Amino acid sequence: MKEQVHEQAPKKIKQIQFGVLSPQEIVNVSEFEVTQRDLYTLVDRQPVKYGMLDLRL
Repeated sequence: MKEQVHEQAPKKIKQIQFGVLSPQEIVNVSEFEVTQRDLYTLVDRQPVKYGMLDLRL
Protein backbone atom coordinates (compact mmCIF):
# COMPACT_ATOMS: atom_id res chain seq x y z
CA MET A 1 0.00 0.00 0.00
CA LYS A 2 1.38 3.41 -0.96
CA GLU A 3 1.96 6.06 1.66
CA GLN A 4 0.79 9.63 1.26
CA VAL A 5 3.44 12.19 0.43
CA HIS A 6 3.00 15.67 1.87
CA GLU A 7 5.10 18.26 0.07
CA GLN A 8 4.03 21.15 2.29
CA ALA A 9 3.12 21.26 5.94
CA PRO A 10 -0.48 22.31 6.70
CA LYS A 11 -0.93 26.03 7.27
CA LYS A 12 -2.48 27.41 10.42
CA ILE A 13 -5.12 30.10 10.23
CA LYS A 14 -4.00 33.13 12.21
CA GLN A 15 -7.13 35.26 11.91
CA ILE A 16 -10.70 35.26 10.61
CA GLN A 17 -12.61 38.48 10.23
CA PHE A 18 -16.38 38.72 9.76
CA GLY A 19 -18.32 41.80 8.79
CA VAL A 20 -21.78 43.03 7.93
CA LEU A 21 -22.73 44.11 4.42
CA SER A 22 -24.42 47.43 3.83
CA PRO A 23 -27.86 47.39 2.17
CA GLN A 24 -26.31 48.51 -1.15
CA GLU A 25 -23.65 45.77 -0.99
CA ILE A 26 -26.40 43.19 -0.45
CA VAL A 27 -28.22 44.45 -3.55
CA ASN A 28 -25.00 44.37 -5.58
CA VAL A 29 -24.21 40.73 -4.78
CA SER A 30 -27.81 39.47 -4.93
CA GLU A 31 -28.26 39.78 -8.67
CA PHE A 32 -26.92 37.94 -11.70
CA GLU A 33 -27.89 37.49 -15.33
CA VAL A 34 -30.21 34.56 -16.08
CA THR A 35 -28.79 32.87 -19.17
CA GLN A 36 -30.30 29.37 -18.98
CA ARG A 37 -33.93 28.78 -19.91
CA ASP A 38 -34.17 25.34 -18.25
CA LEU A 39 -35.40 25.26 -14.67
CA TYR A 40 -33.92 21.90 -13.59
CA THR A 41 -31.17 19.54 -14.73
CA LEU A 42 -32.49 16.33 -16.28
CA VAL A 43 -30.13 14.03 -14.41
CA ASP A 44 -30.60 15.00 -10.77
CA ARG A 45 -33.52 17.47 -10.91
CA GLN A 46 -31.47 20.23 -9.30
CA PRO A 47 -31.99 23.89 -10.25
CA VAL A 48 -29.87 24.85 -13.27
CA LYS A 49 -26.97 27.21 -12.60
CA TYR A 50 -27.75 30.66 -14.08
CA GLY A 51 -31.41 29.64 -14.42
CA MET A 52 -34.54 31.15 -12.88
CA LEU A 53 -34.36 28.83 -9.85
CA ASP A 54 -30.60 29.15 -9.21
CA LEU A 55 -30.01 28.60 -5.48
CA ARG A 56 -27.75 31.66 -5.26
CA LEU A 57 -30.77 33.96 -5.43
